[in-house]
Amino acid sequence: MAGWWRVANWEQFITFFLVGVISLVILAVLAYSTLPVGQVEEQNLAFLRLEGQALQETVAPWFGTAFWFTAVITLFSTNLGILDYTSRLIADQLKINALKDSQTWTESRIYVTTVWLMIIVGSLILLSGVSQPFVLLVISSSIAGVQMFIYSGLLIQLNRKALPKELQIGGVRLAVLAVSFLFFGFLSVLLVLDNLGG
Repeated sequence: MAGWWRVANWEQFITFFLVGVISLVILAVLAYSTLPVGQVEEQNLAFLRLEGQALQETVAPWFGTAFWFTAVITLFSTNLGILDYTSRLIADQLKINALKDSQTWTESRIYVTTVWLMIIVGSLILLSGVSQPFVLLVISSSIAGVQMFIYSGLLIQLNRKALPKELQIGGVRLAVLAVSFLFFGFLSVLLVLDNLGG
């Protein structure tokens, strides 16, 4: 069991922490070296557009396009990941608890249904007439935050109720998961209150 945890720890460290830190450092160095310090007012997608234009002018026309392409791939893969692990965890929870005796609703069918429900909701948002890229990004990020809140809660429940003692996490890992649950829950409540107020 210790060997499995060691491999999982290294995989998480490399794919999330190391790749994340390297990506942030590269983006910071690119922005610092191509844009005037303290004079950039653009934020969000406007900043990405400005950075891409600066890279086209200072490096090469193709470099700015490659930068934008990388940003699109990063945002797309992040949302695919959220779809995948949220649906996987929902399928696990429903199959272990509410649908454990069902022959029709296998874990795979629950997973596919959940993925397609989320895709349909996203498509309905697009079909509703929202076409501003920034608004779509805000909606996507907001839904991702709510999904992470649900995901963290389901993960805690799965860990405490369904997994064997040897596989359960505890200590620092469980504390970090609880902090994530509270953090995303707080942001989700703020999101709902903000929308009700608006």
